[in-house]
Amino acid sequence: MNRLDLKGIDGTNPLGFLAAMGAFRVASVEDSQTRMAWQVDAAAPYPMLQTALTADGFAKAVCAEAQRVASEVASYNPIIKVPAEKYRSVAQKHIPETGLPATPTDADYFAAFASDGVVDKEDNVKPTRFSFSNGGSGQLLLKNYKALAYKCDQNLVLKAFFHGNKTLLKTTNLNWEPSANRSYALRWNDPANIKSSPKMTNVPLNVMAFLGLACFPCFPGGKNTLRTTSIFSNESRRNDFIWCLWKEATLLYTACSLLRTKEHPFFNTNWYRSTILEVGGSTTKRFYFSPATPL
Repeated sequence: MNRLDLKGIDGTNPLGFLAAMGAFRVASVEDSQTRMAWQVDAAAPYPMLQTALTADGFAKAVCAEAQRVASEVASYNPIIKVPAEKYRSVAQKHIPETGLPATPTDADYFAAFASDGVVDKEDNVKPTRFSFSNGGSGQLLLKNYKALAYKCDQNLVLKAFFHGNKTLLKTTNLNWEPSANRSYALRWNDPANIKSSPKMTNVPLNVMAFLGLACFPCFPGGKNTLRTTSIFSNESRRNDFIWCLWKEATLLYTACSLLRTKEHPFFNTNWYRSTILEVGGSTTKRFYFSPATPL
């Protein structure tokens, strides 16, 4: 087994945690005995993988899986929201005829994107609460992911996760990094002209975070409400993303069990919370994560 220290992933950042779960899943697809633990004593807690993959093998697997998911899973529409019947039909095609328990499949993505049992007034499926770009203000989650996936190469992955060189490209992101919130009041440089400072994106980190969505399934929550794993309502009627960093190396689906509650009896876990912020008016509303705080 090899030890891969992904020091370019910050576990105290919502984007970083999603990316860590994506990294864990990609490695587990290649090697089912992959385990992950968090190095929580570091200045910025980061995930450590115990896997048969080398760093180069991991980088190659990330790019291959990212582009495969872009063409085979995320290609049915620019956004998640489609008529429930269409969504059900597309999702069923990705359910394997045979499979082993706790084995990742593409059906995991469709369970995470939406539920055909929860629809809006137009009978479209309601997207996961992680969908911060589902048509509002020209934001297109699946289309944007596909564009990022095809920009991701092995060299960028190695630099982003192992070498501490966060190469940023001029391209859209998926809005999961708290600093992606560039509202007028938060801009110190030329706030009236947002085009003067184009988005600079850590492509591998965003790509990996999208792949991590497969670990966060959705489910009906009563009164035609869609619930999303790890998203909990708070006292201010907003929604919080709550996650934990565990110290013992564990398998993927054991770790996924930790995501289903904001209180868990496991020891050696550090918990964090990030609130989903709604910015803009009814026609220009966008969603962002607040900076995380420890629980």
